[in-house]
Amino acid sequence: MKVYAESVLGLGRDLKYIERFVKTIKSCANGVDIPESSLGYPSINSVVLASIIVNVFNVDTIAHVRLADVNHLGFLPLAYAAQSLSIGRLLVTVGDPPKVGKPVSYLASEDSLKLARVYGVRRLKIGAILSLRFPLEKIYERLRRDFNFYLVLRFSEKNLDKFAKVSEKATGLGKELYPYVIVATEKEY
Repeated sequence: MKVYAESVLGLGRDLKYIERFVKTIKSCANGVDIPESSLGYPSINSVVLASIIVNVFNVDTIAHVRLADVNHLGFLPLAYAAQSLSIGRLLVTVGDPPKVGKPVSYLASEDSLKLARVYGVRRLKIGAILSLRFPLEKIYERLRRDFNFYLVLRFSEKNLDKFAKVSEKATGLGKELYPYVIVATEKEY
């Protein structure tokens, strides 16, 4: 299993801060997961940030695209940029309600995947959210969709058996899983 550290780099950080973060992460994670405007607050575009991390620091990334904020024409340039700039993975998600403006919400995750493939985005791995709060059959149904990978939510010690079953099914289908885990530290308490 690979470990990706979620970044909060999109909150107006400068290049020196990004460099310090990436150097720290390199020793303990396989890459950086970059949310787009976490909790609906504006931030640096995740595709731009992922491009810097991949091409300047040579660290793998997962960039997110908030589908609540884009229509078809807004999504495609982000997918083209991610593919052209060697970003390995693009996660499509509705995202939290925006704190600035109103949601566009024209695209669902499945629609954005189909749109990208129809318009020539084929090398880029595109993923979606997979929540363990759903029954196994619903989870298996989502795994059978054409996404390359899934960011797994609601992963905890209480559902390790369920995750093991989901992981086995995903492996059989050739899908990558990235469990979302929050690591608590003494500083946070």
